Amino acid sequence: MFCTQSVTPDAGTDIKYTVFSYILSTSANTTPILAATGATGAINVGKTCYFPLIGYVYAFESTWEPRTLYKFRVAATLSNLYAYVYTNTITAASTLITRRNRINGSQSVSITASTTGGFEDTVNSDNIASGNNVNLRLVTGATGTSIALSVFQVKSNSAGRQVAAASSYIISLVKGRTTYITIEGNCQSINDDETLVQVTARTAFIAKNMYVNLYTNGITNTTTFTLRKDGANGGLLVSVPSGATGQFEDLDPAHATNFVAASLINWRVVTPYIGTSICISCIGFELAQSAPP
Repeated sequence: MFCTQSVTPDAGTDIKYTVFSYILSTSANTTPILAATGATGAINVGKTCYFPLIGYVYAFESTWEPRTLYKFRVAATLSNLYAYVYTNTITAASTLITRRNRINGSQSVSITASTTGGFEDTVNSDNIASGNNVNLRLVTGATGTSIALSVFQVKSNSAGRQVAAASSYIISLVKGRTTYITIEGNCQSINDDETLVQVTARTAFIAKNMYVNLYTNGITNTTTFTLRKDGANGGLLVSVPSGATGQFEDLDPAHATNFVAASLINWRVVTPYIGTSICISCIGFELAQSAPP
């Protein structure tokens, strides 16, 4: 297990971070870790709730499954489903399950009553086909009080990595605004200053198969989602019609965008000056990369 630790000296006032990024090197370059992190807050007994496979799970559990879906556009084998529980006063077992096309998958983690720490399924796996919608379901035990988790994680063996900013928590973008979002993690990490959300690519890759999942849409004109490269629009673009919600994609091979080491990358969302606001559940793409020699 690993995490990021920040140690500030006892001098001055404060410091603010916008992005942390790492290179994860694996033996075959085909087993990235997909993770949704944050602190769920207290989830009560007897609840069935859903979470995105990637992104952010802060202080909220969604009981409406469609808003937590991510659509894979590359075949993958998911394994080693893992959850970290940081508080647990539920006195019966709780269960975390993978979901594929809104049906239970093969992986499950049984969280022991009144127990905290890490729990993992090291036996089962899920075969995901292109076009499958994937997410997680948590069913809490029937007695006790509540449970809270901070990490959901799974290994994905595939030819392409899923990169996404997602959230089970509601975030609305108001009309008439150009907003920039971090490339991965929390789609609530928005800013009007693009430089504060840019991530530097550490190696070459191709971005393709863009995906957007919208929870609500009160904008009465076309909203545009764009993958950005070095402060300019890349090829991937999703245009969402007036008031439309649900899943939207750009699968055009001609729109795939090549990035090199040191390229700056982030999302841009432009909402027109008509209507009210729009709520993003997930925005992502497939990262294709050559296998190491």
